[in-house]
Amino acid sequence: MKTNCCKQAGFTLLETLTAAFITTVVLASAGAGAIALQKSFMGNRAYMKGNADNNRLIDYVTRDIRNATKIGKRVGTATTPLKVATDSFDISQTDQLSLAVPDFYQSNVPDNSFQSAYKTSYFSRSRLGSGQTYFPYNDVVKVEGIKRVPNYPASIEVRYLKKARSGADATLCYFREEYEGTTLRRSDEIADRAADERVQIRVINTEQFQISSSFASRWTGEAAREGTRQFSTVSIQNFRTDK
Repeated sequence: MKTNCCKQAGFTLLETLTAAFITTVVLASAGAGAIALQKSFMGNRAYMKGNADNNRLIDYVTRDIRNATKIGKRVGTATTPLKVATDSFDISQTDQLSLAVPDFYQSNVPDNSFQSAYKTSYFSRSRLGSGQTYFPYNDVVKVEGIKRVPNYPASIEVRYLKKARSGADATLCYFREEYEGTTLRRSDEIADRAADERVQIRVINTEQFQISSSFASRWTGEAAREGTRQFSTVSIQNFRTDK
């Protein structure tokens, strides 16, 4: 009796190679798409962060210039007034923006109640003697009833500069620093990576200044800097400005 053998179906070598090639192409395309998507995400995040830093820097500098009584460029220990039209500079580690800004109360709304915001300063000051009862009107004082009592100086110096975030982290960042005389009272980091950011101050006239801020991260490149530039023209609103 004859026995019929069953034929087993299978892939030929050509079919196997073709399937492997198609699978490789699909996986490579998916991998390339994932990498491109990740790069797009990282680039978008870098752009949004740079844009936020731009806005923050311009807002800080604009606010302080509006309130300033003196505006200058500080190089080393020397500060020269910024008054000449078209004079400009980039804030850096050596070229700093120096502003004399009046010290303020927490509120300008009259309120003589105990420990009200009208009587409380923004910044703690204790360098003046408590034995003094009255103080000259050209200095900022707190009001207790009808008495003007010495509390803190009339103005502080605000400097904008680039410096390393810390000794362990050499990343350059923008800082806003407050000085009373030569004593540093406060130092706030207001931008993430100053190496990518650029802030320029330009004098329009003795009362107006233009602030421009831009960035060019490794995701956008230097060629894209102009597309990220933001401008703000600010006028000094303090009548006691030393013009």
